[in-house]
Amino acid sequence: MSLRALMTPRADADIDAQVMWLARQSTDVASQFFDAVRSTIEDIVTNPESGTTWESDDLMEAVSSVQYRKVHRFPKHLVFYATRPDHIRILRVLHGARNITASMTQDD
Repeated sequence: MSLRALMTPRADADIDAQVMWLARQSTDVASQFFDAVRSTIEDIVTNPESGTTWESDDLMEAVSSVQYRKVHRFPKHLVFYATRPDHIRILRVLHGARNITASMTQDD
C-alpha cells in the first residue's frame, strides 16, 4: 500500500507565506522553493522513516511522534510530519530560526 500526504491548514499556510515572502525577492527563488517543498514531501511519503525525530522538553503527548526533514536546496527550512498507518500528515513547514516548539504547539 502506498501512503499519501495530507496537508494541515497550517502547513499550507506556512508554504504560502514563505512563497509570498520569497516572491518579493525573486519569483524564480519562490518557484524553486515551492518545487523543493513538493519534492521533499514526495520523498517523505516514499521513505517516511528517513526523517529525524523532533524532540523537545515541551512536547505534548499528541505530537510526540513528529519527525522532520530539511527541504531540498533550502536546508534552513524544515518539513514536520507524523506517520499514520495510511498517510503522512504534513504538520508544518517552518524556517529553522523560528521558535519551533511554540509553532508546533499552536492550535489549528
